[in-house]
Amino acid sequence: MACGNYIRLLGENKYPLYVAIVMMLLFMCNQASRYILVATNVQMANEMHFGEKECRSSQVLSDETHGNEDMKCGSNPELCDAGNESADCEWYYTGTGYEYQLLAGPLFNIIFSFTGVPIGIVLERNQNNRKNVISLCAVLWSSMVVLGGLATKYWHLAVTRLGIAFLRQIRRS
Repeated sequence: MACGNYIRLLGENKYPLYVAIVMMLLFMCNQASRYILVATNVQMANEMHFGEKECRSSQVLSDETHGNEDMKCGSNPELCDAGNESADCEWYYTGTGYEYQLLAGPLFNIIFSFTGVPIGIVLERNQNNRKNVISLCAVLWSSMVVLGGLATKYWHLAVTRLGIAFLRQIRRS
């Protein structure tokens, strides 16, 4: 009933409700894309081989023997080298370190911070096209998020994070 009252208050013009719903959905996707890097950084690091690494057992063992295998691998990192097939050890990327810090921090924040004023100036000069600019940027931003999910190399991920920061700033302006 309460929702019907709000729609009745809008009268025949439902466009403001449409805009509010679309912007709310964009905001929700925006929040999800902020935390997706944090939630998936270990998996991405192991697929793309970036960040700090440790030598760990490659076998899935019971809890009792797993600790002993990890101690053997961790105390002797040479066992993880590619030329050593006899050992059951492999490099495990923790998803932390220099490369991750660049993705999560400066790479994103510098672009996001420095593009705000120029983008705001451009949008103020072209006020009649603001709706088109925001729509285009929402589509491009979504594409960058998808491309970030499909990235296979570290630099692919870095470029998509730069694009996400730039396009997110345009949407905010």
